[in-house]
Amino acid sequence: MIYSAPGLRRPLVPPPDRNPLPFVPRPSPGGEFEGFDVLGTAHFTRKSVTDAIAAASSGRYSSVSLELDKQRFDALDVASYRAPWGARGDVEGEFVAASDALGNRDADIWLIDLSLGRIQSRIAEHMTVSELRDWNYVSARLSGYENRGIRLWESGREEEAMRYLDVTTRAMERYAPTLFRALIEERNLVMAARLMEVASLSRGKGLVLVGKAHVEGILQLLSDTSLISEGFGRFGLTYAPPVRVRRVAVN
Repeated sequence: MIYSAPGLRRPLVPPPDRNPLPFVPRPSPGGEFEGFDVLGTAHFTRKSVTDAIAAASSGRYSSVSLELDKQRFDALDVASYRAPWGARGDVEGEFVAASDALGNRDADIWLIDLSLGRIQSRIAEHMTVSELRDWNYVSARLSGYENRGIRLWESGREEEAMRYLDVTTRAMERYAPTLFRALIEERNLVMAARLMEVASLSRGKGLVLVGKAHVEGILQLLSDTSLISEGFGRFGLTYAPPVRVRRVAVN
């Protein structure tokens, strides 16, 4: 920054407006982008894996964007999403199942989530001791709601299931706002921003697979992209592009 006098009170040249999104959505070179279909999943369920496979293998999509970062994608990619159901390893198994189900054709897999390390550091920056104590107390009493929600999801009653699964999200928002901000709000902003870039680099129609708790927030941000820039500024987020994993058809 350049200053005009030894007093260092007034910049000679004002700093530029902070722009955390260094791109402008635009039509893809040589093709038209046809928008996203967003599929909400529940990470512990067989049905989510089945639905993800059906969507990705339908032939309707030129890309799939996943609620994963590269480290989690690589870890899941070498594991089987057909592991015994209920094991912790089944979390997010629908995402790697969808990437496999794209089949033998040219397609893009976009990884749009923050890394676990980044999420954890954001929590550590702001989480208070009293907040952590309150959340430990409340979360220990939520397993019954989550189990009921998962059973309903497996039976195809997704809307009813979300009334139980949303209990955890709403409890987090009330008793652990730092967790809610880092796990829901900030990730929604980052994933929506990265989907804007995916759109600018894509043609055809894109499939987006994220946890059901993120769907409404991401769709709202994509419907009014000014909210993305506003949210990045409010939370002090910086932008980094999505990770692209390119599939190539093999004859």
